[in-house]
Amino acid sequence: MKEDKKKKKNQVWETIKKLWQTPRGRGILFFAIYFIFFALLIMGMRSSATMKQNNSNNTTENKTNFTYHLDGIENANYYFTVTENRDSSVISYNGSRNGDRMEILSSTNQEYFLYGDLALEKVNETFVASINPFLYPTLLHYDTIEKILSDAHLTATTEYEEGGTLYQYNITTTTLAQILDDEVIDLDDLPNTINVTANEENQVIRIEYILNSYDTYKLGMISNLTITVEYRDFGTVGELVIPS
Repeated sequence: MKEDKKKKKNQVWETIKKLWQTPRGRGILFFAIYFIFFALLIMGMRSSATMKQNNSNNTTENKTNFTYHLDGIENANYYFTVTENRDSSVISYNGSRNGDRMEILSSTNQEYFLYGDLALEKVNETFVASINPFLYPTLLHYDTIEKILSDAHLTATTEYEEGGTLYQYNITTTTLAQILDDEVIDLDDLPNTINVTANEENQVIRIEYILNSYDTYKLGMISNLTITVEYRDFGTVGELVIPS
């Protein structure tokens, strides 16, 4: 058996030597070498593309497969507190939400009523058209929250002894600008941090957005901004009537 293999190898080498002795034979050999080279190159490219696609699919699955629940936020019926701390200047808002309606009282005792894209502010016992009081209102939209957490990168998970879990994410300003502002930019920036707290039932009850990089980009000056949104009493808010 070994002698047969050795004999075949010798025959191959003899054939190659004979081909090499003539111009036509050398041409055949060069063609064969090029054919084998390009065949291996194409196979390598296909293999690389397949691996890249599989990695991309796995990444997408990992991003969107949350181990906690966002349905309490998605159902849009809860009480909440929003705290905005920009460069140590703090203002907070306590409110209730039912669908796209929100009643809000700020820490400065200013009352607001939000209805869809409409914002009303109480002035002298009358509600008048106003601007949305939140620095970044879309952070209270479920679709925005889900998109941000899907595109962010999980960096750490901490389980508390008393129950509940903290999930820490990083997300670039470039990604946030595309989500929040529909702007395509390319910055070599420090990542922003998002801390998600879930309770014992894995229901998200708190999201902390540390947006120093993003807020600096928006303001055009160095800023330190942390926005904390706390959710509670899901499904207990009654009808909210638009003030007349």
